[in-house]
Amino acid sequence: MLSILIPIYNYNAYPLIEELQKQCIECKIDFEIICMDDASTEFKSNNDLIPLLTNCFFATLPQNIGRSKIRNLLATKSKYDWLLFLDCDTFTESSQYIPNYIKQINTSTKASFFGGIKYSKNKPNPDQLLRWVYGRKREAIALQERIKEPYKTSFVSNFLIKRTVFESALFDEKIRSYGYEDFSFIQSLKKLDSIS
Repeated sequence: MLSILIPIYNYNAYPLIEELQKQCIECKIDFEIICMDDASTEFKSNNDLIPLLTNCFFATLPQNIGRSKIRNLLATKSKYDWLLFLDCDTFTESSQYIPNYIKQINTSTKASFFGGIKYSKNKPNPDQLLRWVYGRKREAIALQERIKEPYKTSFVSNFLIKRTVFESALFDEKIRSYGYEDFSFIQSLKKLDSIS
C-alpha cells in the first residue's frame, strides 16, 4: 500500500515518524516508513530511535549525497506501490493527514498528489527568519490557488506519487543545489501530465 520516505539532515525526525506511524496503524494499512540520514552531524541519538517503531527503518549514509540522489535512493529501498515523500522538518497539521492521502489513493484516478505547507504564525529565531519569511510568502499557498496552477505551485516537501510515475520522472541527480531539484522534478511530471 504505502511507503513513506523521509530524507533527514541535521534534524530530529523522531516526533514526525512517531505521528505518521500512529496514523498508519490507525488506518489499518500495509505501510513502511523509511528514513535515511544524509551524513548528519546532529540529532543522531534521537533518530537512532526510529527503528524501534514498528515498520520503521533508518539508515545513515557515510557521506552526503544531496537532496535529489537521496530521494531516488529512498524509492529504490521501498516496496509499496505508493510513495509518500516528506521533508524531515515538516509535521502533520492534522490526525487525518494519512487518512486524507489514503482516501485519494482509493477514490482518485490521479497518480500524484501534492500536499500543502503551512508555517507557524510565530516568528522563529533570527537564524531561521529568512526561510520563514520566504516560505510564508512563496510556499504557503491555499489549496484553491494550488489547484489553479499545479505545476507552478507544487513542492516536493509533501507529496504522494504512484511508484511507476515516480520511476518515469526521478530526481535529476546532477542537481546538487538547494531548490532546483524541485523545479526539475515538477517539469518532468508536467511532461507526463500527472499532478493533482
